[in-house]
Amino acid sequence: MKPKNAKAVAQNNILKSWHIRNFKSVSDATVPLAPLTILVGENSSGKSTLIQSILFMAQNAQSPVHGFQSNRGKMDLNGNLVSLGSFDEAIYSGAPKKIFSLGGVLNLPIYSLQEADSFESRIENGLSAQELNQTFRWSTTFEMDSDKSSVGVIESTRSEAQVFDGDEEISSVKCTKADGAFIAYGDSKQPFLSARYPKYNFERSAEVSIGNKEKYLEIEGIYVEEPMTLGAVSYLVGLPINGLTYSTRLEVFVKRHNVLFTGKRVRFIIRQILASQFAKMSSLNQGIRGQIEIRKKFKDDFDSVDAAIDAYVDEAIKIIMGEGSESTSLIDAELDRNLVPLVPLERIPFEVEIETVSGETRNISLNRIRHEKEFPKKKPAELANDFMPQALQFWNEVETRLRDRIGSKEESKVAFLATPEQLAGYSDRNTSEIENTAFVFSEGVLKFNEFLKKVVYLGPLREAPRDLYERDAAMTSPQAPIGKRGELLARKIFENPVGNYPLPKGVSEDTVEGSTLKHAINSWLKVLGIAEVGVEVEQQGHFGYRLVVDGRSLRMLGTGISQVLPVIGLCLLAPEGGLILLEEPELHLNPRIQQELAGFFLAMSQAGKQILAETHSEYLITRLRLLSAKFPSMSNQFNFIFTSKRLETGTRYEEVRSDDSGSMPEWPEGFFDQVSNDMVELLEISLSNQDTNN
Repeated sequence: MKPKNAKAVAQNNILKSWHIRNFKSVSDATVPLAPLTILVGENSSGKSTLIQSILFMAQNAQSPVHGFQSNRGKMDLNGNLVSLGSFDEAIYSGAPKKIFSLGGVLNLPIYSLQEADSFESRIENGLSAQELNQTFRWSTTFEMDSDKSSVGVIESTRSEAQVFDGDEEISSVKCTKADGAFIAYGDSKQPFLSARYPKYNFERSAEVSIGNKEKYLEIEGIYVEEPMTLGAVSYLVGLPINGLTYSTRLEVFVKRHNVLFTGKRVRFIIRQILASQFAKMSSLNQGIRGQIEIRKKFKDDFDSVDAAIDAYVDEAIKIIMGEGSESTSLIDAELDRNLVPLVPLERIPFEVEIETVSGETRNISLNRIRHEKEFPKKKPAELANDFMPQALQFWNEVETRLRDRIGSKEESKVAFLATPEQLAGYSDRNTSEIENTAFVFSEGVLKFNEFLKKVVYLGPLREAPRDLYERDAAMTSPQAPIGKRGELLARKIFENPVGNYPLPKGVSEDTVEGSTLKHAINSWLKVLGIAEVGVEVEQQGHFGYRLVVDGRSLRMLGTGISQVLPVIGLCLLAPEGGLILLEEPELHLNPRIQQELAGFFLAMSQAGKQILAETHSEYLITRLRLLSAKFPSMSNQFNFIFTSKRLETGTRYEEVRSDDSGSMPEWPEGFFDQVSNDMVELLEISLSNQDTNN
């Protein structure tokens, strides 16, 4: 959703919340997320359920179900990141129906409205970052695949996607099961349509609507004046991204040319006319394909605007009714070429009042500008805006006369089936429909899919320390770049890619292009107090890679370093604007290094890498609280999610935040209170013993 002439501003809290319903141990829960979210709770309380639900969506974004099944809303429960088994195994045991739902809120990239320093200047003027930001809200409900061709394949049956600017809705779509009314298309039935349009699900329909009309028009995408029905839907990661609709030949023509005159294209053509005539060019710049044919047909000026309207209507009827040798098919002649006016605008006597450079005020005609001896005071771009009201009035009269002449004829009512953006003139038939989005919500779905592809994961059971790490011939996954167990880290360090890795304060990059991975890892190992020199990797022929830290193999150093190295490596390799999922990053680490991980995670999140980490480390929690007390602004950079589970209600996720003093006003029962309880009991025993001795 990029406004015109805008540039992106980085942010570090991409995913704002995640919603789960009837999935595994969760009945119904919404989880608020921060740049750094620490997930804590009892064993088997539902921490992994949250992570697995995100992994399920992420792996389907990266590796969709084969063929066109993903375009029809089907997804696989089992993939490279997580295997959830059968549909029955993924459903919450107390679910009233055999369905589960996922949803969430995603921050879309902040775009400035000025070319330079806009973000800073708007903040200085008292506008918050939220006012520069749009959010994408989504939800989808899954059922077992109706084809039952695969145990782990499920399908989206009801889904919703919305784009908001603050609290105002800009664009939305609601998708449900179709009622079957759209299947009939002339004499065709669903099997024929499904074969012709394999990317669309004819068993689904969707309603598209807009909220704030003014804000919608500021964003690229077609403008839907009233709710549009999509009778067949194309999906991306379980959400509707586009669809098929149909209209009559007359309505198709009117919609497309309405976009032509109300959008930017006619204004551009008029500005082109003015610029070329002011420069006294012998011919107009042929900047828009299709104008040259129109100009050959109409070589003389029209006597009046009314005559130009009649000529436009005549040309339109030839296209709509399939008359003449030039335009026998709306699909072939009109849809597959760039949309241009059917008569040359420079031949129409549109007239406006101008002020010349000498200060004289008089009327000027668009078709007579080439004969003017004195230039208007306004520049072509400004003057084009003055001509636009007449151009719009011209089109309105064309539409009225066109409907009067052929609106009742049967030929004009022949149905036409296409994507909305094709009907509106924003793409041609040679371009993939799913890549050319018609609506603002469509771009939201694309951004969400891109975000899911940036999810990276490291599991709780990492590779044990070894002398040699095998030369794994398998391709690394973008979502598990060092493997789910960290087994590919040695190979990745040996490859030593250069990138824009976050470095500790005061540490410089080691190459002109950026930092090498080894340099970044070693810099953090030193800051965290894990190593003095750092890591080195040597290739041992076809046997594999030998990884040493401070000259010693990991097997000689113990288990802790082998477990934390993949955590550091994955965080550095994770793409900016993505989400890092970690399980038990503190595994086998001593308390001091567990504490140091808090600062490392905050540094990664501040570099634009959102982190969701499941942990049992009280040391990590306490250090984050201490940092928020020392640096109060940091308290907004992280949150704690405490999980608990009851047999009757399932998993509950409770947000706990540290204030700027490091304290937590709402301390849930069971939230790392074991040590405190033991200390209280020890104190009571000590006091009791003192009383006894006295």
